[in-house]
Amino acid sequence: MPLVGRSTELEQWARLRAAATAGAGSVWFITGMAGVGKTSLLRAIRDDATSEGWTVLAATGNPAGGPDQAWGILTRIFVRLATRIPAGSEPFDGPGTSISDLVLGKVVPTSGIPVALTWTIETLAAAGPTLLVIDDAHWGDAASLQAIASAISSLTDQRVVVVIAARAGELPPEFEPLIGRPGTSFSELTALSRPDIAEWLRATDFAKFSEEEVGRVAAVTGGLPLLIAPLVHDPAVMETLLNPDGTPRTPTAPGQLLAIGRQYLAGFPQFLPVLAAVAVLDSFATSANVATVLEIAPHAAAELIAEATRLDLLDGADGVSVAAHPLLAEVVLENADLTAPIYLKAALALGDQASVEQVGAWLIATPAQQDPRVLPLLLSAIERSITFGFERTARELVERARLEPPTSDEDTHRLKILDGKSLVLAGDVEGAVRAWRAAMAGADASQVLDIQMDIGDAYYASGQTELAREAFLDTLAMLEDDSIRLSLGHRRLAIARLAAVAWLVGEGKPLEESEIEAILAQDESLDGLGERALLSHAALELTILGRDAPRAAHLARRAAHNLAIVSEDGIDGPVLSMLTGALNGAECDDEALALMTEALRRARISGSVMAYGTMSYCRAYVHMNRGRLRRARQDAEAALRTHRDYGWGAYLAAAKLVLARVALAQGDLDAAKAAVADLDVYSDAMRSEALPQMMALHAVGLVAQGEGDHERAFEYLRAATEITNEYCPGPTYGLPPLALVRSAVVLGHRELASDVAAQAIERARTFGAPRTLGRTLVMASAAYPQDEAIVLLREGIRLLELHEGRLELGEGRVRLAHHLAELGGDAQVAEAIALARGGIIEAERIGSIPVAQRARTLLADLGERHPTERVNDPVASLTASEVRVCELAAKGMTNRQIAAELYVTVKAVEWHLWRAYPKLGIKSRRDLPLLLSSLVAD
Repeated sequence: MPLVGRSTELEQWARLRAAATAGAGSVWFITGMAGVGKTSLLRAIRDDATSEGWTVLAATGNPAGGPDQAWGILTRIFVRLATRIPAGSEPFDGPGTSISDLVLGKVVPTSGIPVALTWTIETLAAAGPTLLVIDDAHWGDAASLQAIASAISSLTDQRVVVVIAARAGELPPEFEPLIGRPGTSFSELTALSRPDIAEWLRATDFAKFSEEEVGRVAAVTGGLPLLIAPLVHDPAVMETLLNPDGTPRTPTAPGQLLAIGRQYLAGFPQFLPVLAAVAVLDSFATSANVATVLEIAPHAAAELIAEATRLDLLDGADGVSVAAHPLLAEVVLENADLTAPIYLKAALALGDQASVEQVGAWLIATPAQQDPRVLPLLLSAIERSITFGFERTARELVERARLEPPTSDEDTHRLKILDGKSLVLAGDVEGAVRAWRAAMAGADASQVLDIQMDIGDAYYASGQTELAREAFLDTLAMLEDDSIRLSLGHRRLAIARLAAVAWLVGEGKPLEESEIEAILAQDESLDGLGERALLSHAALELTILGRDAPRAAHLARRAAHNLAIVSEDGIDGPVLSMLTGALNGAECDDEALALMTEALRRARISGSVMAYGTMSYCRAYVHMNRGRLRRARQDAEAALRTHRDYGWGAYLAAAKLVLARVALAQGDLDAAKAAVADLDVYSDAMRSEALPQMMALHAVGLVAQGEGDHERAFEYLRAATEITNEYCPGPTYGLPPLALVRSAVVLGHRELASDVAAQAIERARTFGAPRTLGRTLVMASAAYPQDEAIVLLREGIRLLELHEGRLELGEGRVRLAHHLAELGGDAQVAEAIALARGGIIEAERIGSIPVAQRARTLLADLGERHPTERVNDPVASLTASEVRVCELAAKGMTNRQIAAELYVTVKAVEWHLWRAYPKLGIKSRRDLPLLLSSLVAD
């Protein structure tokens, strides 16, 4: 078929091709009505790009699939590359591994697909100009189209041209925001004019057609190449384009083109089954598979395909057939009686070739069967849809599965469980709980226990911690029933999960020591999720109660070994939160940061709101304890943004507390006030959860102190201290008493301050965590007479110097300097001056303006010239992402290695470095190692 009437579009392609070769990529949207020649134009573009040595990737939407057939377009784009190039090799290295895994049927985190797709295309473009063509995008699956839309918006500075074609008025909504952006263009194909048609006919055999006949062809075809092509071969086709009275049908009118297609295919009844098989099978439409689903001999299928291809009913490449035009596929797919048996046969016979989700899509299109093989296939498809986060598809598959007769008690139970999980995915937690409770009938003890934990996890993930606690209490009741026989792993995991939520609401119960000793006695290689969960709980229990920090550290480190917990329990479960809390409390900073950073990386890939918010706030606490204020603030603000934008709220009070603490330490009272502005510390919701209420009271009390309102601060901090003493007396989490000491001293409650301070110090010494003790000694010193305070401060400073507690270290030096200056001796004043100057350096290094200012004031009172105001540390102006990228670049990693480590695109790394260099006052990455110590320090 000659390509006529498309000179404008071919010139546009030539311009885009030249620009991409020079490094300027583009996106080109082409629309037009069915039959107008979009596919022919795209074929010409692909052929030209291939002849120029470009890498060409292509996929076509399938009317048998549609928006719910997960990853159909992406699979078609990359299937040939993925089967030829192993994962781990370019372009399927780094994040690109997810594309290879996805295409080959593995489960991957779906929200990371856009980054993986961008990485893969960037890699191909780095090797040479690349063309990506998507035809019939209106039939593309929503998951693929969203990923492609996200990826291509960042490819305009790559050697890439993306061409997307769809029917007029049916461009997928995923692409609409891209129209009009720089680097994008839009073309609307129109029907061929009469001169175009004459040129076409002249190029074939114009002698057959008079001028009058050319006009007639133009009238009856509407200028649509789809209809002109068969007329060239067989003028008798003209009759199918006419009404009974001989007038043209006006094929461009709504619905007429399909009607014409039906009439046209009515002349080829013997080919309808093979056309239907090809339409249903799509990318699996090999001759052998067509024979299988039609239950005919292979040679018969091959002959039918060959003859249909000769008649321009089919087309194909690489042994896979396709309808010569999507209209033909649409027509045969209308016939459910014809296609339903094919869908079923494809699902049952081609499961070893097709993905689980493809099999599920085939089965959705079938009526209920009596075949016992169908339900297990549907159950597998439901599980995959849930894993990928496709709630609509999961619900459709569940409803389809309910139509099947039970095949076994196991499958019936499994369907009920998956029904609940799909409802959780859809946001209907109560519906899920109803489904799961119904599944308990007839279930054995182990299954009931699993259901109870699913219920608890669902409530926990949705922020309903009180209901989660009740669910886990029901689990515990089962564990205490000696008549119920459960595996040791089941028992340990259930106890640990109950404990995680119970501590959150202030109802924690200590574990039996024998449980832990039994785990410690076994080889560490035998530890599984249940063991790690119990070790995490035991370590957290020790830190909360303030008992034996070295043992807590030992248990927590064993639980965190090789970061296995992240894979075993995922990043959304309560065990991870328990373990990070234990590591933090036991001062295992390196292990805690490694675990949290890996969890955050996975949260970015998977899109987990729960994990991202929780791990951001947890990491903020570690940075705060170390005195790395800027990083602590960045993480705390990230957690609160997750709350604001996505509704995360599991540890909202804790995140607000850490942000308030950081902001006050930096002298930013307005930010601290904003952090606690909406905390209703005596609401019913707060009263029901002891630890969140304690943290909320602590936060508003600190802000009141910052405002100078010590009476109000005393009220809040005393209430927080009472909760602390009852539920978490350990010094790691028992910070309200130390804050209470300050307001009590200011208000003249010396006896109370002394009692609270003495108890805090005793608890810190008993616990045995050096940084915690150092912090306690510094903060509690305010309640003691000067001579005792000096002794406490010297001990605290020594501990904080050795165990990185920079905020309290600076505070301790300035407090000690004040006391020594008041003593007035020459030696004491000299030491006070040295301490004040050291305090200024430490405070300014971490950004603690109030501490630095108090030290400057002291020096001025002593008549000393103090250091000139420090110029703002350039590192302070970097965003969290810029810091991460610069750290890795300073270690000598390439941009590509950094991108793979952080699971971002190479372009994102380049962008962060480009923004960071001016802030740091450098011109290239060669200067970064000189700043590495500063970056690592903060």
